[in-house]
Amino acid sequence: MSAYLIAVDDTMFTDPTLDDFADRLDDSIEQSLRAAGLAVRGIQSNAILRSALDTTPALFAEFDAIHRQFAIGVDNVLSQLDRAIQKSKLDRSEVRAITQEKLEKYREQIKDIFRPNVASDALGSQRRSIAKQELPKLDKLLVDRI
Repeated sequence: MSAYLIAVDDTMFTDPTLDDFADRLDDSIEQSLRAAGLAVRGIQSNAILRSALDTTPALFAEFDAIHRQFAIGVDNVLSQLDRAIQKSKLDRSEVRAITQEKLEKYREQIKDIFRPNVASDALGSQRRSIAKQELPKLDKLLVDRI
């Protein structure tokens, strides 16, 4: 168990290391990516049942689910940053740099959930068009929050 997770009444038994902090962010991001993937697969399953896979409404629903989950994930990571700054002895600039790096990687990973897969996407051009229009919103969300 990570030292970062061992706390009682907000009192740490041991101080976390930068690696502990980075691992905690990775865990949080991984949970968010799994949740986004599950949400997209659920939307795709429902769309298949309605013979509406890769229609504009289904594609926008996929992106909306990804956008919502990304916002939740960013908020979770930033709350962990705040907690680390307030309750640990870690160097603030290093903690912020790790957080920035992890969030930028997370943004690209979550975009990959939506990006067109031309080999398996019969309407790849429609998906590409929506991706070109919508994915920059994730960039803006990240810039606005950090």
